[in-house]
Amino acid sequence: IKLSVAGALTLDTDAAIFSSAAPGSTGSAGGIHIAAGSLTVRNGGVVSTETGGPGAGGSLDLAVKGDVLLSGPGPQIAAGSSGSGNAGSIAVSAANLTLQDGASISTQATTANGGNITLAVGDFLYLVNSKVTTSVLGAAGNGGNIAIDPALLVLDHSSIIAQAVAGHGGNITIAAGNFIASSDSIVSASSQLGISGNVE
Repeated sequence: IKLSVAGALTLDTDAAIFSSAAPGSTGSAGGIHIAAGSLTVRNGGVVSTETGGPGAGGSLDLAVKGDVLLSGPGPQIAAGSSGSGNAGSIAVSAANLTLQDGASISTQATTANGGNITLAVGDFLYLVNSKVTTSVLGAAGNGGNIAIDPALLVLDHSSIIAQAVAGHGGNITIAAGNFIASSDSIVSASSQLGISGNVE
């Protein structure tokens, strides 16, 4: 799926851009590539890919010139795997990225490897009661990596987590000019039974 919008793109009231490989299929899910002047996803809107079979999940690539706002219970941007195929990766580039009121960007796999998340934010990344997560729920899949590089990163009652159960936890790399976090915010790369990832 390729979508290009010169101005503002808004996904509201359960609107979805979605790509999937259904359980029982053998192919991979298609990728989603969005270019926009700005992006708002709220009220149940979602951009996601999902694979239920051995094929890989599709990648999500969002290139936004201005601001991205994700609002409300998430995930608003997600890549998942419920089968043996690896979850797709997520890449977001924007001038500013704000997540609020339970919003999230996430990759999740049931048994396979989790997808990576890369957030290339020019100015500020602001999380308010929100999260960025890569996770594997079971078996030996490895958690995905998270890479973030804004000029300013603010975490307010929020979390950045890369986790696995038996596989390796994903690595988290933050390269920020300034990093401000509330005392109840969390940055963690962990594995319950395997080797925990690194936080840098």
